[in-house]
Amino acid sequence: MGAVYEETLGRPLPEERREALARWLEDVFRAGRAAWPALVVPPDEFARAVAKHAVAAGSSEPVLLPAHAADFYLAVACVIDAPQAAEALRTGPLAEVPRYVGSRAPTDDVEQLVAIRLLVREGERPPRIAEYGGKGPLGAFVRVVATRIALNLQRRREPREDAALLPLGEAPEVDFSRFRYRDEFKSAFEDALAELSPEERLLLRLHSIERMRGDDIARLLEVDRSTIVRRLQRARERLFDATRAAMMDRLRLSAAEFESLARDVQSGIDLTLSRLFA
Repeated sequence: MGAVYEETLGRPLPEERREALARWLEDVFRAGRAAWPALVVPPDEFARAVAKHAVAAGSSEPVLLPAHAADFYLAVACVIDAPQAAEALRTGPLAEVPRYVGSRAPTDDVEQLVAIRLLVREGERPPRIAEYGGKGPLGAFVRVVATRIALNLQRRREPREDAALLPLGEAPEVDFSRFRYRDEFKSAFEDALAELSPEERLLLRLHSIERMRGDDIARLLEVDRSTIVRRLQRARERLFDATRAAMMDRLRLSAAEFESLARDVQSGIDLTLSRLFA
């Protein structure tokens, strides 16, 4: 571990410091692993993460404090996408989000947004939880993110159920009374929504029900607008494909037979979601 730390640091350590640091790394790694025995973090990944934070601080010495070894170990597990790591974060630090938020915003939404903020990576960039260096408790790091998101949401009314995305009834975009398979569409659409990840459903709801623009959501999550546009577009495509597949299954249609309905179905879905991507 010491060699990996030194290599990541990019400069040699004094001889008298090298052995002591190697022992220190072994000790904090064991403490982290003991706290999270189900999470597998390779020792070299742990040492590399410790060194990266030292580099960011302009130091040769770790910024990680031994008291927060368990928190740092969990964060590294999330960064490398170790099995069960995301769930450990959700049942651990993220479970405290309701206490941090209080009545300022819907706690379920804030918790989900914090998870997106910390765990979702974009391209080659590591997830934002990689910014946690272990100088303080992970709970405090999560609390800052949750509080900021809650304050930004405080002005918004609470989202309705996911089914509110359906323009059934008096929707100006499309009159489904003229749509022969209205009930099948409603059922297929609801099932398709259920297949989306909680993160995808929440982004769609924020954009459609809360009328938050891509720029607003980008600021909320502190990511580029293009990132939000891509995530929303992926969610829309999955929603469309799943709705189409469900309708074909319910109506026992072949691909060729579906073509006769495709225009109505696509029009219905596109008009339903058009305001999401305006």
